[in-house]
Amino acid sequence: MLGFPNLFSGCLMRSLIYLFVLMISLGTLNCGGCESEAFVVRNPPLLVVGTDVLDFGLLPLDYTATRKIQLVNAGDQKLVFEDLVISGDAEVFFLGPNEGEIAFGESIDLLVSFTPTEEKKYEGLLTLTSNSRNKAEAEVQLLGEGFEEVICGTCDQLPEDVCADENTLLVYTEEGECVE
Repeated sequence: MLGFPNLFSGCLMRSLIYLFVLMISLGTLNCGGCESEAFVVRNPPLLVVGTDVLDFGLLPLDYTATRKIQLVNAGDQKLVFEDLVISGDAEVFFLGPNEGEIAFGESIDLLVSFTPTEEKKYEGLLTLTSNSRNKAEAEVQLLGEGFEEVICGTCDQLPEDVCADENTLLVYTEEGECVE
């Protein structure tokens, strides 16, 4: 009878160990009450500019043409513009109103206008300074050319419409009376 209590205590001990292992494994498989933290990695703001060159082509003197440049924030955080500056022939290129920031994953159209004052070629440089991670300063070259809009012909033979370039059609319209 001496061997029976030892045998009983060994079986009891093994049963308790199995029960303990079973409780631990069930507790880790069903972790409905476990506390956990989720870490979200957000990409910094990334500026994508729709073009490197904005060419207005030929434009009559003192007329204004407006074009759009698409700006995209490809990052996950807000993109904020610190400065938008036009250098070079800055007196003929103008920026339209803008919000100064782009929400993450969004885009805006930046309006740029050109009003030539002389018959010549103009060049400007638009510099966009922002909190963008990929390029803190982005540049867009601005081009345009002013020309005298007066088209002359004889009263018997009016001038025909002419394509000045791929974006500009010159159309003759008679104002007043034809005088030789």
